[in-house]
Amino acid sequence: MICKVFSRASLLLLFAAAAPGVHAQTREASSSGVLLDRVAATVNEGVVLQSELDEQMIVIAQRLREQKLEMPPQNVLQKQVLDRLVLQELQMQRADRAGI
Repeated sequence: MICKVFSRASLLLLFAAAAPGVHAQTREASSSGVLLDRVAATVNEGVVLQSELDEQMIVIAQRLREQKLEMPPQNVLQKQVLDRLVLQELQMQRADRAGI
C-alpha cells in the first residue's frame, strides 16, 4: 500500500511535476485559477480528494452530535476518516483488478 498525505506546498510541486497523460488530480476554474479540489492522499494509482474527506468529516460529526457523543479532536477524527477513505480506495482498486 502506498499512501502519502501532502501539505499544500508539496501538492503544488507535485502538480507542477506531474507526467503528461495522467488525469488531472485537481480541478481549477480555467480563467480565474480558483482551486476547487485537491488531493488529500494518493493510493497506488488512485487518489482521495480533499472534498471527499471534508464531506465525510461533516457526515461523521453530524452523526456524533445526533448520538450525543463526544467529538474527538479534529486532527484525530480527520486521520481516522482519511484512513477509512484510503482503505475504501484500496478495496475498490482490488475489486477493479479482480473484475468485480
